[in-house]
Amino acid sequence: MRIQIDQTIFFRAVLIWALLFLQACSGVADRSNDKIELIESTSWWVDKSGQAQLHEVMAVTDWQEFKNWKSFGFGSEAIWLRVKLKAAQEASSEPWVVSAGPVFLDHLTIFDPTANLVLRGGDAIAPTNEDFQSLDFSFQIPALAHERDLFVRVESMSSRPIFVAVQPFHTAMSTLLMKDFLWAVLWTTSFILTLWAAMQWWHNHDKVIGFYAIKQTVTTVWLFFFLGFGRVFLGPWLEPGVGTAIAAVLVPCLFASILIFISILIETYRPSKFLLKLCNVLSAVFLLLPCVHFLGFTREMLKLCSMLAPLALLLMFVTALSAVRSPVKNPIKIEYLVLYLLVYGFFNALPPTKNLGLIEELPYILMSNLMHLLLDSTIMFALLYIRARALQRAQHELSLKLESSTLRIQAEQRLREDQSKLFSMLAHEIKTPLATLSMWMETGTLSPSKISRSISDMNLILERSVQSGQLADQSLQPATERLDATAITQACVRWCRTPDIVDGVCPEGPACLTGDAHMLQIVLSNLLDNACKYGQPPKRISLELTPWLLNERPGWRWRISNSINPGDAPEANRLFEKYYRSPQARRQSGSGLGLFLVKGLVDLMQGTITYELKDERVTFEIWLPSQAPWPRISP
Repeated sequence: MRIQIDQTIFFRAVLIWALLFLQACSGVADRSNDKIELIESTSWWVDKSGQAQLHEVMAVTDWQEFKNWKSFGFGSEAIWLRVKLKAAQEASSEPWVVSAGPVFLDHLTIFDPTANLVLRGGDAIAPTNEDFQSLDFSFQIPALAHERDLFVRVESMSSRPIFVAVQPFHTAMSTLLMKDFLWAVLWTTSFILTLWAAMQWWHNHDKVIGFYAIKQTVTTVWLFFFLGFGRVFLGPWLEPGVGTAIAAVLVPCLFASILIFISILIETYRPSKFLLKLCNVLSAVFLLLPCVHFLGFTREMLKLCSMLAPLALLLMFVTALSAVRSPVKNPIKIEYLVLYLLVYGFFNALPPTKNLGLIEELPYILMSNLMHLLLDSTIMFALLYIRARALQRAQHELSLKLESSTLRIQAEQRLREDQSKLFSMLAHEIKTPLATLSMWMETGTLSPSKISRSISDMNLILERSVQSGQLADQSLQPATERLDATAITQACVRWCRTPDIVDGVCPEGPACLTGDAHMLQIVLSNLLDNACKYGQPPKRISLELTPWLLNERPGWRWRISNSINPGDAPEANRLFEKYYRSPQARRQSGSGLGLFLVKGLVDLMQGTITYELKDERVTFEIWLPSQAPWPRISP
């Protein structure tokens, strides 16, 4: 079944998040403009030995130009930055704030020789009193009336993209607070998506949603440390280096969870099995990389992750591309998924190239790390939401069809059971009068009256069968005619088996009634026939017809009563069931359709029928309205 979705939803989501990405990049540019106001120039130098002291660094002459931002890749050497600050305006007494990052750098030391300050921060150490404990490493320095140099030393097991900014205190505080707030919103968004995925999986146990929940959980934990929340909130209680170790182990786990989830999603489109196996193998490699960290090769593990990440992104794209010609129909077209993976792969391939130092001077690339959250989490959430809703609709339609099929099968089964019971009843009940005729013929006692009675019994059984079938098919409709209830009642008494033991009490004169005379005759004849067959002779049968108000509606009431052995009483709750016969009734011929037919016809005429067993007498009470409430149908 092909499920249609709004094709513009996907492109709108991509456009919105692309605009947000550009807005975030513009924020970086604005920060750079603020920095230029206080920074004269910045240059860098690599200390390959990692042992150089400040006075040795100050004597270095081969400094190279630093343009706002630079990635130095992986390495054990120390990176030094020399920041030439402008002189502060004499009228300004506001201190300055120097910010450096990104936040995952292990060790960062800022030297201000003129002010005799040494400020330390880093992801591998707990926040100090000198640090503002924002998500960037930020420290307060004095604003001096003359130019001076700051020296920044960076050493890290991770990749080393570095930026430095110096701003007036109030400007820096506003920037840091806004940035922290935006990062908190992003992390909260990821956390909410994790909860949504977990609840969706708990509700429907969908495999794709389940792996999305796992991936989103790893993403949320990784963001907690990547954005600096781990250092701020957990740093004071963790041993030095523990937070850095957790963040490092999460990197290959993150890539593995992404690759596994995308593979599971693409698998529903039936792509190349070989490419899927390659995805599984690469996922296993990522999951094994934390072992390299525990062997003491953290930097090598992170470098290998950055090298394998573009390969994983390319493999996901090619695997999805192999399913384009697949005949499988999914709620989300494979073309949309391929386009998504193309955009997602482009933005998420930039951070690994930056980590490896292949892209050195592109300040906006820092923001592309957040595209993992924006594209992979939010847009994938939208795609999975559409998919989940479409699958729910399909499942609901399938359940309706299944329910309809079940009801149809049950109806057919009931029909077969009714037919089987009908044939069994006919074979048994018609056989009885035929056997009686045969016996009378053999004994020579066959008379016209006996022949007439046997024929009447067989005819009654056939009539009840036909009428019961019409009742079940709802093909019977009561006619509307003016009739005399007294005359019909007296006629039914005369036609019954033993009219001489029936005591009838009817009102003098006609009992006017608007209804169906034939249906009324069937009802009274069946009740009188039962009373004659199952009553205890020589006790008599009583029949009483009286006018009666029921719920303030005028009508006529019939009470037919006969004696019965209490042990032979039928089950009251099954009395009007089709083919039901009490133990006493089974000793005589009968169809088990009489009372079922009576109840159905009384209901059609919008009357009531009740049964009562009292003082060893069975009483059936029927009430019919004087004026027929159903539409007029000619008899």
